[in-house]
Amino acid sequence: MKPKVIAYSDNVCPFCTIGAKRIEKLKKELDFDIEWRPFELHPEVSIEGMSMDDYFRGAGADIVNNVLDYGKDVGIEINTRSLYNSKNSLKVNEYAKLEGKLEVFHKAIFKAYLEDDKNIGKVDTLLDIAEAVGLDRTKTKTFIESEAAENLVMDSKKEALRLGITSVPSFIIGQNLIRGAYPYDTMKEMFTKAFEV
Repeated sequence: MKPKVIAYSDNVCPFCTIGAKRIEKLKKELDFDIEWRPFELHPEVSIEGMSMDDYFRGAGADIVNNVLDYGKDVGIEINTRSLYNSKNSLKVNEYAKLEGKLEVFHKAIFKAYLEDDKNIGKVDTLLDIAEAVGLDRTKTKTFIESEAAENLVMDSKKEALRLGITSVPSFIIGQNLIRGAYPYDTMKEMFTKAFEV
């Protein structure tokens, strides 16, 4: 039986993008299953979004440069200088999961936000991305607007907080909690040790 990794992540978190890219590589070396769960990092940000400089008090450019340097090994690109509300996009993650298209949507949503600077808080933008990866536009919209989708996202964060998770990405392997997108070799070592327990 394959080991299982539970990963908490947010679509507007560049470190989650780095983590997802490193996980993709890790899965080729270590045989494991992964379950992605939503964690809304910035619920206070409006659907219209705001500049990173405003949110991080003038440190937006420094943060972007740090992330670019940290993610060199996975070729991360960041063209956005904005922060958008992620709740609706996390709901689409859950719908894509149900439809067996989470992996392809995950890549598309990270690209749309970080590289293409699309406002992934807006439903129409999300529906365009969802449709492009093969999800039904009408069914996706219905899911976004459903109480079930709202509960999935809210309950996931409540459970994460109960487990002591306050930042993403965070990974749970058995009784082990690994916080952060560590350098690839470090992640590989940490995951391997956790799988052996």
